Amino acid sequence: MVRRSPFEELVQYADDHEQDVIQSATIDKSLYQKYGVKRGLRDENGKGVLSGLTNISEIYAREEIDGKIVPTDGRLWYRGYDINDLVNGAIAESRYGFEEITYLLLFGQLPDKATLQDFTELMASSRFLPTNFVRDVIMKAPSVDMMNSLSRSVLTLASYDSNPSDLSVSNTLRQCLRLIAVFRCWLYTDITATITMSGIKACTSIAPIHRFRRRKTCCTCCGPICSTRSWKPVCWIWR
Repeated sequence: MVRRSPFEELVQYADDHEQDVIQSATIDKSLYQKYGVKRGLRDENGKGVLSGLTNISEIYAREEIDGKIVPTDGRLWYRGYDINDLVNGAIAESRYGFEEITYLLLFGQLPDKATLQDFTELMASSRFLPTNFVRDVIMKAPSVDMMNSLSRSVLTLASYDSNPSDLSVSNTLRQCLRLIAVFRCWLYTDITATITMSGIKACTSIAPIHRFRRRKTCCTCCGPICSTRSWKPVCWIWR
């Protein structure tokens, strides 16, 4: 049997789960009028859209007391689950919650053990970047503003997408999964590049540390960051 490439696996997964996304994300059009939700970003009174209508997320950060709006201890729900319960559940079982909550946000339900394992493996195999992407996009112009760096990387990665303008649910899901998978690549390499430019010879993460000879790299994403003998280069991309 011919083994499919990570990209082909990602495309197939997106095709197989297209209906799951449609089912979990479709909004009854009558609800817009029922709850007064505007289709634009702001109405004439400056009020924004109600994110709680989608049930993807719901936030309570203030309440009305004696006719005045006052801040309160914030509460956040993802797909009806209190974020504290999700985090505490992951901590109690000594496991990572990133892929689990990602699956919940995308598909509207928590995955069982087997489903989570498949999804985690898909995310791991999709965690790769185009040749020289780190060198040309991140290392040559590192930024202390992580949001600026992520925005720039997302826009640049579109140039490497063979089908960037297809707005079908399947292709959009494929793009979302790809971006989610590589976000941690960008964060890690940009932080490392920023540290390097500051003259700090250190490179650590939560992943196991491996030693390499001078001019060797730990994987295709790290590029020049592994060029100093005194470093302990690591990369969580293949974790």
